[in-house]
Amino acid sequence: PHWTSPAKVEDFSDSFLRIRGAEMGINSGGKRRVFDDAFRREAVRILASSDRTIRQVAGDLGVGVSSLGKWKRHYDEAALLAGPHDDVSQ
Repeated sequence: PHWTSPAKVEDFSDSFLRIRGAEMGINSGGKRRVFDDAFRREAVRILASSDRTIRQVAGDLGVGVSSLGKWKRHYDEAALLAGPHDDVSQ
């Protein structure tokens, strides 16, 4: 059987990230990159909606595993605090 490498996260995400990367002025001069809120939310959405590991998604997006994990925790906490929630009785 012929084995092929799995595709990146998804075509839409690849296009999105190329466009967002250009908009954010990502540089190769060794300076710290700053990702805006829309990029971070999309990265977390991709992570949540795919069957890929955090390491795979971070690699595909060109971000650090720890950064993606921090973004996920941040947005998970924000969603938890946004309430009200159906599973909590008053």
